[in-house]
Amino acid sequence: MSKKKIIGIIVVCIIAIFVVIAVATAPSEPTPTPSTPPTATETISTPSIPTGPSMGNVNESLIYIAGGSTSRLGHSIQYRFNWGDGNYSEWSSSTSATHSWPSPGNYLVQAQARSSVNCGILSSWSSSKSVTINPPKAIIIKYSVTITNERKGWLWTMKADPGYTYLVVNLDIENDGYDSFTTGQGLFYVVVKQVKYDTGYYYPEKDALKSVDLLDGGKISGKIAFEIPEVVLSAGYQFGYRRESWEPYNIKWIGQ
Repeated sequence: MSKKKIIGIIVVCIIAIFVVIAVATAPSEPTPTPSTPPTATETISTPSIPTGPSMGNVNESLIYIAGGSTSRLGHSIQYRFNWGDGNYSEWSSSTSATHSWPSPGNYLVQAQARSSVNCGILSSWSSSKSVTINPPKAIIIKYSVTITNERKGWLWTMKADPGYTYLVVNLDIENDGYDSFTTGQGLFYVVVKQVKYDTGYYYPEKDALKSVDLLDGGKISGKIAFEIPEVVLSAGYQFGYRRESWEPYNIKWIGQ
């Protein structure tokens, strides 16, 4: 074999060796790994404006309802209310809650929701519902009393039966807040030592208490009379009104 052929073979072998080394040391492509989707974050949508009465009275229990919130993850929802007077309802799965206000004024009621699973996930507060609380209603009756053994009849002077006396009551009545309050001599009574005495509704004097429907803001004055045993006067007495409306009257008796 000639010298040139031997050199050619050696060169080819060297080239082959370098190719093998280059292929062996070349970096390999990384094996792809499947991607993991990110975990969804829970959010709670804002409740709708609470529903319920727009007006009420002092210390009247009113019911309000929340709703409209959802969890992004489908969890159940709890609600609470901001009553606008510094108080909040407890968190509850119920959509309704009851509240009363001790003072008149205008209050803004809001609702908030949270996840029942992740309790720290809260919604924004809802829009506000305006609630007006009116002052308490009252029938104000100012009275003074006269004790006498006789009073005028239609045409003559009437005397109390032996052992009895007349309790003549002067009334000044004011309706403060009710739609109507019915007055009349036969609607009042007096209690003395646990015995109830009705009025002498036939009291004939011109200033006797008239039978009227006293509207809100109305006032009327008049007299009523009771015939009671003289011996019980020292025991004291208590006046009352026998007719009730669909809501009990708050009657304030003020002695003069």
